Amino acid sequence: MVEDRHVESAMVEFRDALNAGKKGPELEQLSLRLARACRDSLAESWGVKQWQDPHNAPEPGK
Repeated sequence: MVEDRHVESAMVEFRDALNAGKKGPELEQLSLRLARACRDSLAESWGVKQWQDPHNAPEPGK
């Protein structure tokens, strides 16, 4: 995986929060933002659009 600007930004925000001793909901939200940025980046580079919105994925066998 090659990080794009969204992944880089989310990583920097997460690192800064960790270094500042943040905990709880704030750190949780930043970790979810980082995970989403990684998923979106992989979906784009691998051409798997349903990763970006798993609720719109086709049903198995269709």
